[in-house]
Amino acid sequence: MNNGNDGTGPQNNNDKRHILLNLRALKNRIKAVGVWQTILDFNQSSEINFGETLGTLRGVDEFGNRYYENLDNQFGLFFFYFLKFVIFNPFFFSQHKTGRHRWINYAERRRELSHAGTIPPGWWGWIHFSNSHIPADEGALKPPRWVLLHQENFTGSDKRYVPSNYGRHRANLKYEPWQPNRPKQITAQEYRALNASSDNK
Repeated sequence: MNNGNDGTGPQNNNDKRHILLNLRALKNRIKAVGVWQTILDFNQSSEINFGETLGTLRGVDEFGNRYYENLDNQFGLFFFYFLKFVIFNPFFFSQHKTGRHRWINYAERRRELSHAGTIPPGWWGWIHFSNSHIPADEGALKPPRWVLLHQENFTGSDKRYVPSNYGRHRANLKYEPWQPNRPKQITAQEYRALNASSDNK
């Protein structure tokens, strides 16, 4: 089987077909949504994988993320990278870019909020090439009934988990391990209170 590494196969990076596909996708995207929206979409993904103009919609998850695949473009030669690197890097075509034929158009438009933490587990394996089944397929693994719904990772955001006692204690408190047979130690304040009560008697 020819894998395209010798310059003759269907997945050859030098093939004009990939360049023309991306140019056609760019032209179709500009016709469909306009120049400004095309620029915004490129800003979000840094590629011209514009979903329906270049790939096949495989599904939408519960967060509204749309998952696409284009098996004709498995090396992912993109027009903007072509302009950026080919002029300055003559060895660009020898650097294969495998695994670039599945992508996500995130529902969240702001770039800082569109990240892999919003991908549910059912789609995680598909987008990372761990399996070829989307969650709607019959061969896909179904989560057990006791599994909670996916939530994105809120670390570093305002919605992160903060313990109720966070920031109330000094950082230099000494650790004292629990020993079940040791008698209870009292603090200095409790000792003074006990001495004061015994002096009053």
